[in-house]
Amino acid sequence: MMRNRNCQVILLMGGFAAYLLLTINNVFSQSSSFIHFGVEQGLVQSQVRTMVQDNEGQLWLGTIAGLSVYNGIEFKTLTKRDGLAEDWVTSSFKDKDGNLWFGHWGGSITIYKAKDKQLSKLTLEEILEYKGINTIYQDQSGLIWIGSNGAGICVYDPVKNNYLNIKTEQGLSSNVVFSITSDSRGRIWCGTTEGITMFDPFKIRDKLKNNDTETYVDENLLLKLKYYNVENGLPGKVVICLLYTSKNKIIAGTAKNGIAMLDENSTDPVFRKPLSEMQGILANQIRHLFEDADNNVWIATYDNGLIELVSLFLESGITDKMSNEELYQYIKVFNVQKGLNFNKVNQILQDRENNIWIATEIGINLYRGEKFLLYDEKDGLSHGLVWDVMEDDRSGVWIATENAITIYRGNEIEYISTLDGLPNNKVLNLCMSRDYVWISTSGGCAVYSLKERKIVPLPGITDVLTMAVYAIDYDNKNTVWIGTQNGLYEFNENTGEINHYTKEQGLTSNKIRVVYCDSKGLVWIGAIGTDLTRFDGKNFKVYRTEHGTERKLIFCIEEDLSGNIWFGAYGSGVYKLTTDGDTVKLKNYSVDDGLSGATPFLILCDNTNNIWVGTSLGIDKIDQQANLITHYGKNEGFRGIETNQGAAYRDKKGNLWFGTIMGAVKYNPEKDAPNLKAPVTLISQLQINKKPASFPEGGVFEYTQTNLLFQCVGISLTSPEKVLYQYQLEGFEAEWSPPTSSNYVEYTNLPYGEYKIMVKSCNNDEVWDIEPATYSFKIPPPFWRTWWFYILASGSALGLLFGLYRLRVRNFEKQQEYLQQQVDLRTEELEKEKEKLEGAKKDIETKNKKLWETNLNVVSEKEKVENIKKLLEEKNKHITDSIRYAKQIQKAILPKSSLIKSHIPAFFIIYEPKDIVSGDFYWFYPKDDKVFLAAVDCTGHGVPGAFMSLIGYTLLNQIVGEQEVNEPAKILEMLDKGVKKSLHQHMEGAEAMDGMDVSLLSIDLSAKRAVYSGALRPLFLSRDGEIEEIKGNRYSVGGHEMRGGKHFSDSELKLRKDDKLYIFSDGVTDQFGGPKSRKYSKKNWREFLASLYHVPFADHDKKVQQELNSWQGSHEQLDDIMIIGIQV
Repeated sequence: MMRNRNCQVILLMGGFAAYLLLTINNVFSQSSSFIHFGVEQGLVQSQVRTMVQDNEGQLWLGTIAGLSVYNGIEFKTLTKRDGLAEDWVTSSFKDKDGNLWFGHWGGSITIYKAKDKQLSKLTLEEILEYKGINTIYQDQSGLIWIGSNGAGICVYDPVKNNYLNIKTEQGLSSNVVFSITSDSRGRIWCGTTEGITMFDPFKIRDKLKNNDTETYVDENLLLKLKYYNVENGLPGKVVICLLYTSKNKIIAGTAKNGIAMLDENSTDPVFRKPLSEMQGILANQIRHLFEDADNNVWIATYDNGLIELVSLFLESGITDKMSNEELYQYIKVFNVQKGLNFNKVNQILQDRENNIWIATEIGINLYRGEKFLLYDEKDGLSHGLVWDVMEDDRSGVWIATENAITIYRGNEIEYISTLDGLPNNKVLNLCMSRDYVWISTSGGCAVYSLKERKIVPLPGITDVLTMAVYAIDYDNKNTVWIGTQNGLYEFNENTGEINHYTKEQGLTSNKIRVVYCDSKGLVWIGAIGTDLTRFDGKNFKVYRTEHGTERKLIFCIEEDLSGNIWFGAYGSGVYKLTTDGDTVKLKNYSVDDGLSGATPFLILCDNTNNIWVGTSLGIDKIDQQANLITHYGKNEGFRGIETNQGAAYRDKKGNLWFGTIMGAVKYNPEKDAPNLKAPVTLISQLQINKKPASFPEGGVFEYTQTNLLFQCVGISLTSPEKVLYQYQLEGFEAEWSPPTSSNYVEYTNLPYGEYKIMVKSCNNDEVWDIEPATYSFKIPPPFWRTWWFYILASGSALGLLFGLYRLRVRNFEKQQEYLQQQVDLRTEELEKEKEKLEGAKKDIETKNKKLWETNLNVVSEKEKVENIKKLLEEKNKHITDSIRYAKQIQKAILPKSSLIKSHIPAFFIIYEPKDIVSGDFYWFYPKDDKVFLAAVDCTGHGVPGAFMSLIGYTLLNQIVGEQEVNEPAKILEMLDKGVKKSLHQHMEGAEAMDGMDVSLLSIDLSAKRAVYSGALRPLFLSRDGEIEEIKGNRYSVGGHEMRGGKHFSDSELKLRKDDKLYIFSDGVTDQFGGPKSRKYSKKNWREFLASLYHVPFADHDKKVQQELNSWQGSHEQLDDIMIIGIQV
């Protein structure tokens, strides 16, 4: 008979909270989902003592070795060298202004100013030196209360920058203060080694306001002073933590005696025990108390993990007469057995997205909630490999495993095995009919009577089905359909009639793997080696290639709420089959549409008509209404990961069950709340001309800094890997970019002007932030292209012309004056001395001769200038001829089009250097059954770029031809090393830091397979009228080294007939033109290539050339242009 195991809940108590601290032995429970973070993920040290979240959403984790700041993508470490007062962080707090306070072991305090994002130190050495900071708290008036490990309390006024010390002399019960809080009346509660001290702080506030910071023993400083200890209700005197709840209750956690609670509104406000003490106390050492957004209270313990008290717990009239089972509905325990990484818990925190974070001695845990619960061997499951799940007529959950059946019924667990009549313990399928539960195993079929509650023989059927039974289902006519290796069996429970169907009766294969009965009474069959088959009781109908399916192995079948049939096919995803009379429509969902795996193992429809698909990588939900696929894997709480064939069930409450290789996973839709908090978007890092740089002061760049890369982060800790981004550069782009997972955006060759980069992000549920993150900046023109230089130059030119004019006028006037004097002199001499006429004539001739000689000298100088000009023109011609000859050399080195077309018939290349020689080059290398093709854009253009192209071409030939490297990513890594070695870039002080942007393809046309790797360049794949971008790696070949080195990756492409591949240089997308004189842009280039889908490939080069010429118009070509197109 079935074996029954009664599962008892042992209630562990200590003081008030003794009944909370549960150790559950053999209880029907589940493992929760946690994500663990430790040193391997980036923590500076494992012992996380405190946590706080800043206003930007970052998590600050205090350890013995410093702070770790987590933004969802990476951990950043802060230590004393970065501005911390000490490395050992013992406490933390966020004040009302968003500033973060960190207490240290040595008594010092570090403050992180949220406004200027800087660390500063608050030193109170005369009071707190070598007295560790246990707690920091801000009261309603803004005062900061600092509890120490031996120096009492320091009350600090951050406005007046003064403080006051409170110790036992002023009435504090102990100088060791572990916790501080306040109630609705503003009273201060302090947990110490000698119980709780409660007092009114108004006199302290007045003294700080008046700068009267000296205290006196005999002064009544603590008003309305009251003590709580063991004598008046506390279960223990050492109070480690205090919590004031939203329900006006004070909860105290003690070091060794559990917790106790006080109701502030009670007429008799003393700490009480809601239950009497019980035996079996194991976890009374309390570390931290926390109330979440739903008013549940979480308790961190020293050695028993974490306890959650449901909010109703604090409001219910709980008594010690309650059974353990009744108490358990209010209490949840999380420990190592339930998935927590360590039982010693230091702190609990709920972030802005309502995620629960747990700090332990070996890292932190992110609690993923209860939407997915895992049932495995720790919960009594007979084996972790689950093949099917079912719910019976008494709400018992049956789980078929590799080793018998486990039945969960309330707090009882039952088992059915070969000892109870199963033919084999490997149970493959479960199906409940009107009277029975049908059980298929690898050794035959068994029938469990719902009336007799045991396995019974069913003559005529169970004695026939002694072979492996792979599928069972039950239709609406009280008929059971059974799939075997020997065909399909039909058993009518009303009449006992048995029918056997094989290939002779119309089946296309006898090896049945899936049987499904739909709401219309039709039977759907999946068998090895054949297509999907439907049986209407008379005829078999096969859905073949003409209906849109080509797969011969069906793994799972399901009907949705609209009557559509869904089936999963090996290697092809899932199909939705809709019939309208004789019309059949098939819609396929594959990996390209967002499925996590190509082969679905299970399909299940939920109560809202969503389709759930199980793969080897988790679960995918197809939202038919939104046409959206959502993946659930380990990061989303689905711990089973790999699902098993057909192991899916929807229970009466709408919960979904999935069988996996790690146990049974239950999905509770009510616990799957959407994340309504948008990420906090930050523009975090900057690269200028491909080098890391700081943001310039005032946002003003140099005129040479036109290549900018902005790195961003959308801080959403729920599922950071699913954050998407959109970018827009105001002043350059008119529209937002499409959503992308890339957290950086790059702009090259930006014109001079003023810009504003805008970034926004969305979380895993596509909730976008309302206000984008922005950064305004300016790229000024060089001084010779500024207005003031134009004015200065124009003024200088006018001044020079005017000066020359005045000088010429002055010279002319002087000459006129001189000539007039000469005329007067000559006239007087003629009148007086005619005889001297000849002499004067001779003097004039002499002067004319001198003038003539001067003129000859001017002509001679002019000839010299013309000779120099001619010489320069000849030298320029020689240089130009040399460059043109270099062009011939470069052209000779480049592969011939005929060579490429001999291997790739459908091929074109457009190659337009900006100057005579080019910094772009293309490279081709046939090798065995493959061809290698690359488009390379070297730094610069003209002669410098040509030199780089020769280096790149030679290195590529050596790497592939001589060193026989065949993987594109490996080729790029070796090319990177070769360029650095050739230009001595690895040497300190190297001046030539040039590099290359590369698109590299390895193509096997016979196998229709390609492998792509890129360095800052993408590949465009044109398929079925759509353009898919395969992005390259985020760094170029050569140039500056990246942190962690450069590791290029390969992207493998399975090519189809008529696929087109395009690789190109950035000279295409960066070319200015069009009606608004803007860059051509990657978006326009994609849309143009998509428009060529119906154009014969032989005309693509002409169309592309026409598009480029049309866009450029009269604008100057900015860069070398190269485009390579291939058709499969």
